[in-house]
Amino acid sequence: MPQDSVAHLPVITGCLTRMQVDPTLRAYELLSEGISGSNVYCGQGNGSSAILKFTRAATPPCVQQRAARKLAFCQHLFGE
Repeated sequence: MPQDSVAHLPVITGCLTRMQVDPTLRAYELLSEGISGSNVYCGQGNGSSAILKFTRAATPPCVQQRAARKLAFCQHLFGE
């Protein structure tokens, strides 16, 4: 999907806001749309950039559990 598509922007900015991160983006790119319901984005904000993976709450419980395991692994790996 093109960078200028507005389809993903509300999802990205909504999640960033809930994470208490400045949701102002200069650019973003959809890197991957998973069949499971998770999407991976590269976002560039004010002086920083990040890779963001979002799993929608409406996905099946098995998908949410997989996302929770991956989050726990990343938090352990990076000492968060």
